[in-house]
Amino acid sequence: MTIVDIFTDFDGTVTGRAGNETVFTPFYQSLLQNYQPLPNFVQDYKETPMKNAEELLRLFEEKFGPYNPSFNYAEQTDGDLLMSPAAVTFFHELLSCDSQVRINIITKNRVEYIAALFRYQGFSEEEIAKLTIMCSGAKYFDVSHLLRQARPSHIYVLDDSVTDFEAMKLAVLDSGVAATMHGYRLSPGQFDWEQYLSDIRLLLPQEEELDAKTSAQPEEKIEPREPFDPKHEPRSNFSAIKVGGYSGATGFVLGAVLGISLAATGVFAPFGFGVFGVLALAAVLGGGSAVLSAVIGFAVAKIMEEETIVDQESGNLSYGSMQQSLSSIVDNSDNPENIKRPKVGHFPDMLKPPRKTVHDSLNQPSVDGEQQYQL
Repeated sequence: MTIVDIFTDFDGTVTGRAGNETVFTPFYQSLLQNYQPLPNFVQDYKETPMKNAEELLRLFEEKFGPYNPSFNYAEQTDGDLLMSPAAVTFFHELLSCDSQVRINIITKNRVEYIAALFRYQGFSEEEIAKLTIMCSGAKYFDVSHLLRQARPSHIYVLDDSVTDFEAMKLAVLDSGVAATMHGYRLSPGQFDWEQYLSDIRLLLPQEEELDAKTSAQPEEKIEPREPFDPKHEPRSNFSAIKVGGYSGATGFVLGAVLGISLAATGVFAPFGFGVFGVLALAAVLGGGSAVLSAVIGFAVAKIMEEETIVDQESGNLSYGSMQQSLSSIVDNSDNPENIKRPKVGHFPDMLKPPRKTVHDSLNQPSVDGEQQYQL
């Protein structure tokens, strides 16, 4: 069960340098294929293919030297392109709690670059695989998509860009998730990863608590239900024979009453005015009405009974096709590549929130520091 969902930007938030000051540097450009170390030689950082993982790692080591967790990268040229030691500790510890914490990197940068930087700073392939990296640049839509898959108790939103921070915060507010949101909008290099880790530790249950909850939960047995088959269901009171009988009896009574009334009033009395004449006319009209009503009632009931079975069978078929349709929708929603998003420009372009909501009163311009909301 996800308790904490973290939505963080990468460049300028996890690292110490903003994205638009990262992707056009000579070092970043050297990671792209066909790079030439010429003045003003800049390639499209988003569309130009990157070199393979082994070559990227070699270039990182060539630039910063072999990775050493205790080395002070802040004193080295371009050291702010890397993660701080506190950020490295933050990710190492929380990636080991992936059943309770989900880390989502929402960025305009590239997956290959982020994975290469994590790889250089000592993260295993297993740890990197636990990261959810959304790089479309449409941060509102990326966060909205991810929140459809989980219902955490606490949500962290971190970004150095005012516009991107507002977009992610708006996505959380619009999601309807009942969670406490912790928002941090700070300048690059000012994020306190050590403090965030300490705060999140307090939100996670201890091992003893988890064991107690697991042992206290009784085993639940679920008996399988057999599928509904209208052909094997017992017949209800609504059957053709019974309806025909009811209709015949009703027709006989009405016909008899009509015959008695006609004989008594003298309007139509071919058998005389005696008791025999009254009974004879009542019997003739009653019997005729009974036969006619029974035939009509039987026919109508039979038709309705057949239509009911057809409707039930077609309902089962529709349910099956509906399940197939829903499964295809879920499959598509779980795959970010199948979600249509507006084309987002490169750095330093900004993403504007797509619409206003009832939460707009909460969306005041961001100031540096923490913002916390109870959703």
